[in-house]
Amino acid sequence: MSKRQIEKLLKNKGIVAENIEFQRSYPVPEGYASGWDIEFSEETEDKVWCADKECNFETFMEFGSLKEVTDWIEKLPVIK
Repeated sequence: MSKRQIEKLLKNKGIVAENIEFQRSYPVPEGYASGWDIEFSEETEDKVWCADKECNFETFMEFGSLKEVTDWIEKLPVIK
């Protein structure tokens, strides 16, 4: 899945990301890792929190795999 496909899944929920990047081999305490970094505006964060105060959503999200990203997006509320 590419950046465009993640953007499309988010758009289907009415959510727009400010930035989506796949990071390759960045240093972490355990060694090196790869994963997705997704950044949102504070306005988007507020809208999501108003729709569902229980969801896991912040202005900067990190995911270790594409499956984590898609599973997370499935759980997000639809924003109008």
